[in-house]
Order: sequence, then C-alpha cells, then structure tokens
Amino acid sequence: MKKILGIVLVALFTLMPFGTQVMAESDVEGTQRFESSAFFIGENTPNRAAVNGIGFILNDSVNAAGEYEYGAMAGNAVSVAGKIAKDAFIAGNVVDVSEQAELGRDLYAAGSNVTIATNIPGNVYVYANTVVIKNATIGGNLTVLAKRVIFENATIAGDFSHDYETEIAGNYTATNTIKFTRSDAVAMQYSPSTVITNHILSLARYLVVAILVVIFGRKMFEKLDHDTESYKAIDIATTTFKGLLSIIAVPAVIAILALTVVGIPAALLIVLFYVVLVCLSSILVANFVGKRIFKKQQTLFCVTLGLVIFTVIELVPYVGTLVSLVITLFGLGLFINLLFAKK
Repeated sequence: MKKILGIVLVALFTLMPFGTQVMAESDVEGTQRFESSAFFIGENTPNRAAVNGIGFILNDSVNAAGEYEYGAMAGNAVSVAGKIAKDAFIAGNVVDVSEQAELGRDLYAAGSNVTIATNIPGNVYVYANTVVIKNATIGGNLTVLAKRVIFENATIAGDFSHDYETEIAGNYTATNTIKFTRSDAVAMQYSPSTVITNHILSLARYLVVAILVVIFGRKMFEKLDHDTESYKAIDIATTTFKGLLSIIAVPAVIAILALTVVGIPAALLIVLFYVVLVCLSSILVANFVGKRIFKKQQTLFCVTLGLVIFTVIELVPYVGTLVSLVITLFGLGLFINLLFAKK
C-alpha cells in the first residue's frame, strides 16, 4: 500500500506541481493569502484572496476580486474584478469580466451571457448564447461559438473566428474575420493529421510519466510481474471486473462525502487519487502486455512497447475507444490487486 501511495505522489507532483488548500463555507474570511492552489466552496468564499496557484471558486454567486496565478471559477453568476496573472477558466449562467479585472494571458469562458469589459492580452475562447465585448482590446485571437455577439468599441489584434450563423452587432476591428460552420469545426478536430498529432503528443506525455513511475516504482513492477506471470483469461476478466466495480463504487463514495462540509476535503483527495490511478492504469497494462511479448526485457522497454501498441490501436475508430476502456478497467483492477495484496 505504501509503495502505491508513493507512486501516486510522484505522479501528482509530475502532473500537478502545486499544493492545494480546501476552504468551505465559514472556513474562509474576506482577505487571506495562500501560497498554494486553493479550493473555495460555499457562500462565504473570500472576495479578495491572494492565491499563488490556481484559485478554484465554486459558489452560486462568485465575486472574484482577489489575486490569482490561475483562475478556475464556476457558479450561477460569476463576476471577475480582480487580477489573474495567467489563464482564466470561467463557467456560469451569467459571466462578467469587468473593467476592473486584469488578466495576464488567455480567457476561456462558457455561459448563457458572457460580458468582457477589460483588455485581454492573450487569446479569448467563448461558448455562450450572447457575448458582449465592450471597451476592450483582445491581444490575440477571438474564437466564439454563440448565437449573438455585440461589440462596443472593441479591437481584436488577431483573428475573429465565429460560427457562420452568429449574429454580429456593433463595430469592431480585427486582423481577419473567419466564419466557420460547426461541421467545419468537427472536421478540423477530427482530421487525420490532428488526430495523429494528438495521439503522438499524448504518447510523449505518458512516456515522461512512465519513466518516473518505473524509476520510483521498481518494487511495485517486480511484484506486478510476479503476480501476473501466470495470468490466464479468467484472471484478466476477474481483474477487469474489479476495475469496473471501482468506477461505480468510488464516485458513489465521493458523492456521499461531498454532501457534508467535513467530507469535502476527503472527497477531493479521493478524486485526485483516483484520477491519478486512472492515468497510471495504462502504464501498468502496457508493462503487462510488453512482458507477454518480451518476457526478459527491462520494465521501461516493455512499458514503452505497450504504450506504442495502445496508441496505434486507439487510432482505429470505435475499436480504439473500446480497447482504451478495457485497458483502463484492467489497469484499475491491477491497482486494486496491488493495494489489497496479501503480504
């Protein structure tokens, strides 16, 4: 169990190199400083917190007037009037990025009504019913999927891309205006070159994580090789079924914990733990497959071979999706066997 926790911690530091604090309901005050990422959940979220990391804010009404390295905010009504040094991710029914707001890079927003009234130095991506951009300069590209876009004294330094059926009102200046249909967007997203490139990048990221996991989890892989050496079809099916049970049981446990204030931190930790296990599941299965082909090869070689095989299979429509699901379930089952293995 300790070895598994160690591997999970390595992966956490690799994928998310920041600490996290959780604040809920009355645990927060109006002004606080956090030297790591922080979760703010409840009616009393601080308006002027200073977060040296990601500021996660979840509330019915969000008024973010603090300072954040990154901002991730969601609610019914979200108002941003503070400073976000890098990227901002905002979702709500009504989203208002006010003229007092300062953003250092890109903005990603989704909602029914989205208003942007401040300068954005980077790119802006918006999915909404109505978008209003007033007295603002977009330093990069503006990409919008919306029924209506209203401009009031807006300048776009890059390209303005929008749906072919979007209603445009008001005056704006842009380097170029691009109209695209949803079918165009889907075609671009699923073009062969894009799909292959995304899979190659995904493989590269997995290999980086795999190297660290193999280095720090040598004993774990040795035990895994010993336990699975004589696996037959029935053993593989049983292990996969355990993984299937986990994706049913774990979300249920998380939901129950999230219903209570004291259980929210534990729920978030379980989410992080489980997400990392899901990400690492392919690495365990890759080693399993690689060892079936080259039994006496080193672990890193077998993991790399397995991941390459998975990447090629995933390129096949439908079959790739089904195989990916089975790999994830089997990998989760292997983790469960390791966690509860008899000494």
